[in-house]
Amino acid sequence: MKIASISWKILRLMLKVFIAALMAFCVAAGVMSAIGLYTQQLYRSQPITALETLVDRAALTGDRGEVAAWLSARPLAEMPADLKILIPESATLAPQSFFTVSQRELKLGHPKEALFWLELGRYRLLYDLLRCGGKPKEARMLNQMLNAMMSAQIQALIRAHPESVDQALQRVLDFDVKYPAADEPSHVCDLAVSKARLVDPMDWPQYHRALWRMTERHIRETEKKRQAKKQPEKKPVPEKSAKRDKQEKRAKEKTEAKEKTKSGGAAPPVKK
Repeated sequence: MKIASISWKILRLMLKVFIAALMAFCVAAGVMSAIGLYTQQLYRSQPITALETLVDRAALTGDRGEVAAWLSARPLAEMPADLKILIPESATLAPQSFFTVSQRELKLGHPKEALFWLELGRYRLLYDLLRCGGKPKEARMLNQMLNAMMSAQIQALIRAHPESVDQALQRVLDFDVKYPAADEPSHVCDLAVSKARLVDPMDWPQYHRALWRMTERHIRETEKKRQAKKQPEKKPVPEKSAKRDKQEKRAKEKTEAKEKTKSGGAAPPVKK
């Protein structure tokens, strides 16, 4: 009886701990939800000039997702005005800001623009990964993850127009020339790279050139493959067809020889 009583007390204690933990989780989730809702309402009520303040802060302390959160809270109709502020200062923005712009362009029904911003975010994320000492395996995993997250609208665009990916990548390179990345990648190091080691900033230009050239080479190679597919293949002449052509030519030569003989002319020798 004593053992059963002890077991029951332990079970009751475990049940109380579980209920307390569940209640704490619910309270925490509620608080976070309330904070998120409040933040969203705050961002929505702010004038558009508040975005300039956020972008300036990102340049000084790093973009930790506040710009993306602010964009997500704003009305879609405001996007052109938002981009006028974002684009000139985009060098210091984190990749997630570009992914957010991509999602909003999709909601506006602009899959081509959404693809461009998605590829720009991918390009900048790969650059961050390189500066964190990322390995090729981690880069491949990152690419696979981004491909899996690609929306149905963008996938439909790529199926209908395969060249749209290379066009978007070329726009990314052109954009990168005007607004080269100048963000601090340590936050990506902590999230995406195991045993991250931030590369010496003196070597960053070297990694930037390598990524730029690799992307340019990829565009050229895929374009070359696409053009090769468009060219019609030369079909080999069947052996029977070649033999028949030779027989017809010989018969024609014999007929011409007979006609010349009848007319009294010297007939050329017929090839056998």
